[in-house]
Amino acid sequence: MRNSASQLRKTVFYFFEYCMKNKKDNVFFILDKKSPQWDYMQQYRKNIIPALSFRHILYLLCADLLISPDGRHHAYAWKPMPNPVTRTLNKQKLYFLQHGVLALKNVDSLFSVDSSSSVDYFTASSEFEKNIIVNRMGYNPDKVPVTGLARWDGLHDTSDPEHPVILLMPTWRSWLEGQNDEIFRQSDYYQHYTALLNSQELQNYLKEHELKLLFYIHPKLQEFIGTFHSEDSQIELYSFDSVPLNQLIMHCSMMITDYSSACWDAYYQASRSCSINLILISTTKPMEVILIWRQNSGATVAQSRKISFI
Repeated sequence: MRNSASQLRKTVFYFFEYCMKNKKDNVFFILDKKSPQWDYMQQYRKNIIPALSFRHILYLLCADLLISPDGRHHAYAWKPMPNPVTRTLNKQKLYFLQHGVLALKNVDSLFSVDSSSSVDYFTASSEFEKNIIVNRMGYNPDKVPVTGLARWDGLHDTSDPEHPVILLMPTWRSWLEGQNDEIFRQSDYYQHYTALLNSQELQNYLKEHELKLLFYIHPKLQEFIGTFHSEDSQIELYSFDSVPLNQLIMHCSMMITDYSSACWDAYYQASRSCSINLILISTTKPMEVILIWRQNSGATVAQSRKISFI
């Protein structure tokens, strides 16, 4: 199993902990020594392998099965040039744990059975999602186990009704990845969200209702967190490395996103706690939102509404 330096609280971590409690033999976790959680993971030191060490490469080439929320090459290096290691990886079996729930994004071309990134086993969180993987992506039903996401086992409601927090987490834009600050600042993505963060109407609303807003940028755009700012003490900006996302989801009373699959984590937590955990899925053109929340009665409610913060 391979995990990046800052993504320890992803599904693969919780799956690894399950393995350590139930099957310790021949299960190994690849982790960067620079990870903030390196010390914490030393409780499993016999099964932890430093990323890109000789032992990492050796075990990678000899593995019977790769388990990852990413593609095969992530087990070695991001976007590597073709080499003997990647050629061997391409032939190895992969149990794909997924990033999140398939519903808001079309990844058919990326992970379909006919793509270069096809997998051997494709985890599904529900029968509904399994139908997407089977009918749209071409996988055999017996290759798509419905298990839910392992990271959901770690979700516990820690929100404080006396001090409600709103989590704002827009997802990334592939066309902005790797661009410079000047191009990023010219994008609709940046201009809409920076206008929202500095909206006087929003700031007044937060103050009136004694709310705190946490802005959490997607890891693939975290290099641009410095381009955002807010003078309001009730608005806080977080980079991906600063705090695990699942902690913010557990702590928030409301989540706002455009189409990040992290919203399903918040919704799953709300369904377990039966609390009023509101999720807003918004688009910037037009600025219309779909409000989804789970009431104490267990009923799910949705409605569409225009907003004018920007």
